[in-house]
Amino acid sequence: MIYSRMAMAAMMQSEARRRRRRKRNAAATHLVVTALERLYGVRPTARGADRKTRTKPTPMDWAERWSRLSEADWRQRYRMGKQTFTQLVDAVRPHLKPTRDLTPEVIISAVLRWCAGASYWDVLDMHGMAGTGTLHLRIWEVLEIIDEVFTFPLLEAIIALERPETKDAGVQALQEMADTFERKTSGVLKGCVGAIDGIAIKITKPKDAVKHWCRKGFYSLNVQAICDQEHRITWLSTVACGSTHDVQALQCSWLGEHVFAKPERAFNNSGFCVFGDAAYRGLANRCRSLITPYDDAEVTVEEDSFNYYHSSSRMSVEGTFGEFSQRWGVLWRPLRVAEDHATLLLSALAKVHNLCVDGGHRAPSRCVGQHRGDVDRPVEKYVCIAPDGSRRLATAYPDYNVAERYYDGAGNRLLGRYRPSNGQRLQPIRDEMKEELAEAGMTHPSTSEFSYRNRNGTW
Repeated sequence: MIYSRMAMAAMMQSEARRRRRRKRNAAATHLVVTALERLYGVRPTARGADRKTRTKPTPMDWAERWSRLSEADWRQRYRMGKQTFTQLVDAVRPHLKPTRDLTPEVIISAVLRWCAGASYWDVLDMHGMAGTGTLHLRIWEVLEIIDEVFTFPLLEAIIALERPETKDAGVQALQEMADTFERKTSGVLKGCVGAIDGIAIKITKPKDAVKHWCRKGFYSLNVQAICDQEHRITWLSTVACGSTHDVQALQCSWLGEHVFAKPERAFNNSGFCVFGDAAYRGLANRCRSLITPYDDAEVTVEEDSFNYYHSSSRMSVEGTFGEFSQRWGVLWRPLRVAEDHATLLLSALAKVHNLCVDGGHRAPSRCVGQHRGDVDRPVEKYVCIAPDGSRRLATAYPDYNVAERYYDGAGNRLLGRYRPSNGQRLQPIRDEMKEELAEAGMTHPSTSEFSYRNRNGTW
């Protein structure tokens, strides 16, 4: 009884102290408000009063915007033409949740403007959305729909190759990809369906920061991608952190784990292959469908010629990465999204990139080595990428000697590492391609000749 009376008295004293504190705070607030009224003549609004007077945003007039923007202005703002935009809207429209104020065109317009690098607030003001929460929900909703509706061509063809009822369709799709690479060598190198490489996509500092710190000095994701000669991204993987080596990132992906690591897969025995750089050599030596350049064996004329045309074919993946990163402004700065959202974003952007390439909106081709004028020594062919997409290829100069390129006068190797061959026949498809190049008479052009013409300003 005594303790209960003491507790009751303590509670009453505490309540009295709270009342006195509230009175003091109210008096101080009254003094501040009075002073502000005398100084500025304006009385501060109560908390939440601005919410009651907030006006509803006006939705975008889509018909007016469609007619006002020209085709060039449309491509500049949305990274695609009007026809490609209509195709994207038609594909996404059946899966979008219906809204009363926002049409599918306005929603996709807002998402594409954000992906192109626009600020959240500019997108909200332009499209008449209520707030950032609405925009965030719409962005990830549309990206999920795009990721589900569209697929990567190479992945779809490989899966179709495993099923008897769709095997012919898979072979046909792979052959169409290989045709773009065959034109690079006038039909000599056959069966290549893509070039693989990795790109570091910047992200903000994550929780496991050490794993994502790459050798280039920033936090990133190691994105593995396969591209064709038309700069389409035919397959993409974002499962690896920035500190992962390219070959390990490929092995962790679905393609590396279920296709390249299993010789019994149909793709590994179909005659088709993927070109990769020397970073994938360890996996390529155990897989028939991944081809890397010669490096460990003593370089001969035939091996050097294969390395040249192999590298020339792989240039498409570097151009694709450049075009992909320049198309979407959201990639110009570190991604400020969760890691799972970054995976969804990159996959959806790659598929929309393919849609843009199919629509004809891509970087213009340029001449990379066109022969202009006569030189002292005759040249049979030369390397040229014309504006219409046609390619002509280089053959050997009459005085070209591969030993001058790789060895000095004392017999010391100038480039790469020399390791004696152990007699093991690795990558048999690579050896077959090397022999086909030799039979066709296609060898590495003279480096000294290209340097001579460039130095004297003849091209």
